Amino acid sequence: MTLDGSCAPPHDPAMTDPFAPYIAQQPDEFRAALDDLAKRIEARLPADVERVISYAMPGWRVKAPKGTKMAAGMAGFAKHIGLYPHCGTVVPKIADRLRAEGIAHSKSGITFRPDTPPPDWVLDEIIRRRLDEIG
Repeated sequence: MTLDGSCAPPHDPAMTDPFAPYIAQQPDEFRAALDDLAKRIEARLPADVERVISYAMPGWRVKAPKGTKMAAGMAGFAKHIGLYPHCGTVVPKIADRLRAEGIAHSKSGITFRPDTPPPDWVLDEIIRRRLDEIG
């Protein structure tokens, strides 16, 4: 029994949020940047999105015509944060604009320093295009 007389243990966000343990182990500036990025991504996803850990990184799973699909994932590394749409076709479609704006990218995602988050248009394009692919 708990101090308040209930049988349930106190609520621990880390027990219900799969991102919490991952983000908690990051350096301070990365924690804040990952939290902010998660909020910005979730604002662009359907309300019934599911937070998951996939490929050892926080990610979002959405309903698809046949089951579910990963919409995006993010990860903290030693010197940067990565945003990944979990497919190799989204980023190449916006690569010219990313290059023109000096945003580091590869075929599979974008990377940025915690103190220079991606502009809104990048998140808009990546999430919209990925959701369009998912159907």
